[in-house]
Amino acid sequence: MAKHLTKNNRTKLAGLIEAVCINAQVRPKDEVASYHRYGRGFGLDLAGYRALHDATTTLQSVEPWNEAYTAKVLQTRIIDAIFAGAETYDELVAKLSDTLNADCKHLRAYVAFSGFHLEPDVEIVIGKYVLRVLGESGVEQEIIGRLNQHMTGEDWTEDECESERKRMRGYLKKHANLPILVVEFHGGIEAAQKHVDPIAEGVGLFIQFCIGALTDRYFDNPIIVDHRGRFTGEFAAYMPVMTVDFDQLSFPNLRGFPYDCVISKKDLESLEARGFLDLAEDFIGPASPTPNATRRLLHRAMCAFADAERATSPLTRIASYVTACEVFFSQRLRTEAWVTTGMALSNIGNDGRDFSQQLALAQSIYEDRSRAVHDGFEPEHVYLARKLALGSIEAMARMRHELPTRKKIKDWVMPHVSPEPKPRSH
Repeated sequence: MAKHLTKNNRTKLAGLIEAVCINAQVRPKDEVASYHRYGRGFGLDLAGYRALHDATTTLQSVEPWNEAYTAKVLQTRIIDAIFAGAETYDELVAKLSDTLNADCKHLRAYVAFSGFHLEPDVEIVIGKYVLRVLGESGVEQEIIGRLNQHMTGEDWTEDECESERKRMRGYLKKHANLPILVVEFHGGIEAAQKHVDPIAEGVGLFIQFCIGALTDRYFDNPIIVDHRGRFTGEFAAYMPVMTVDFDQLSFPNLRGFPYDCVISKKDLESLEARGFLDLAEDFIGPASPTPNATRRLLHRAMCAFADAERATSPLTRIASYVTACEVFFSQRLRTEAWVTTGMALSNIGNDGRDFSQQLALAQSIYEDRSRAVHDGFEPEHVYLARKLALGSIEAMARMRHELPTRKKIKDWVMPHVSPEPKPRSH
């Protein structure tokens, strides 16, 4: 794949950068952006900023650069090149192109996840990525060791090296015990988050679903899988409790239990037997060209279920659990009848209930969800909604080859949907 601008785009980019520079030389009356480097700076009015935007878009026409860098990084590189200067604008474009190519390298990111743990000998393979615990030796070898190599190539004193190692160990003090996703990619280091976030977000959703499938959510203290630190506070919130005479003392943990989840080999075997591990790649791959394929429906339903597991309110949880079922069974007309029938069919035998019992339960859950969403009532059946949602997903995962499309699922449910009530005659 070409890593250079076409002749026309080189000329175009040189002209756009010249327009930016001309605009910057005249102090604009209506400044919309300003840039500073090395004690110098300039401002741009709307016309100058548009030229800078168009120059960024021109760089994005080179596909490897568009993949390797964000628009913000490319814009910053243009500004840096303007401050660095060159004899001609053509030369400036050439230097900018060379720098973008030189800085596009093979990179490795270590993404730490909170909200669950892995046993030391457990590794979860998700597509071409592996989720595992590095341990202290792994962090020292794979991260601190590479830092040591980096510092040997610089003008570092031993004291500076030790200070840097100490600083990095402080940043990584939790990494040794957290599940780590190692993401390798080719790109610019400033845009690493652009590459990592979609992958890590998909992995987080999948693990969130797996934890839901492995645990009993009859509690109000949600386990939230996260890689950005959005939900991490203290793992414990202790409240001292003591008698007046100080003869008894207790420190209950207000965070409750559990605050995380350990995935064992036995758990992995359970996930594999239920067909969930086979679906892991769908969480990081491109969107399916066949949105009504059952495998694609499973992905959407599992994401809805995972969102419910992350939710911190009963209303959001029950809405997402029912949505996970609607993904498979909803129809344009008589949606409630179709969805509740599908939920009942999928859960026949679970907890010893037959079809009619599960149907009555599904109807109560659907009504509870509707009252919560439309009328603002506190839902009563969140736990039961969770059980039927998970049962529906398990059933569709189990029958995805027998029922490969939404049409096949509809045909499976149709004979069991109750007839539409006849209108009353007056």
